[in-house]
Amino acid sequence: MSKKKKKKSGKVQQPYRDMHARKSILITGFVIVLVGFVLTLYGALCLFVPDVNFFKKLYSLYLIIGLLAGGVFAAFLGTIFTVAGANTKKSLARLSMFFGVNVFLIGAGILITVLFFSTIIPFPALRRLAEGCTMILPSILI
Repeated sequence: MSKKKKKKSGKVQQPYRDMHARKSILITGFVIVLVGFVLTLYGALCLFVPDVNFFKKLYSLYLIIGLLAGGVFAAFLGTIFTVAGANTKKSLARLSMFFGVNVFLIGAGILITVLFFSTIIPFPALRRLAEGCTMILPSILI
């Protein structure tokens, strides 16, 4: 019983031929990850320093939930784009994956904390504390 050997042509087709398109996908993923990082950072700042909130009419808890959810989603989407174009420039892909994974985990952790423990964490008291700190801080620096 002999097995037939398959003919090898010597030419292997890559699944993606256009490397410039893959590089643009990688850069797009990196930009999306950075947008997720900015959204998550701003959401965390609005949580602990409510004076940073420049949307005065919007209740800060809804803003925080929206920013953190948007940041987590952007980090997830950017990581998917990064994986799609990772073979073109490995250093940028590694940096994007580092930021994407960290932003996803930290943002998801803060988001879960805010969603599930909003009755335990005294958000109005944190707001009053931050307002008091912003009034005291300039007098200390002068």
